[in-house]
Amino acid sequence: MQSNDDHWNSYSKHHRQFTLFRLGRTLQEFASKDEHHQHSFKMPITTTELSNNNTSRETPDQL
Repeated sequence: MQSNDDHWNSYSKHHRQFTLFRLGRTLQEFASKDEHHQHSFKMPITTTELSNNNTSRETPDQL
């Protein structure tokens, strides 16, 4: 039973790190694309993180 728990703990830990890594990569790529193509950026946004980032980005543009 103990080895099974250890295996599950290491699996969930790795899975969490991998998910955070992928999310970080996605946000990083979005930010760099947004920087270079700020005015012609018309890709469809699907995840809530990216749409939140997109709506908050509109504020400095209006200043």
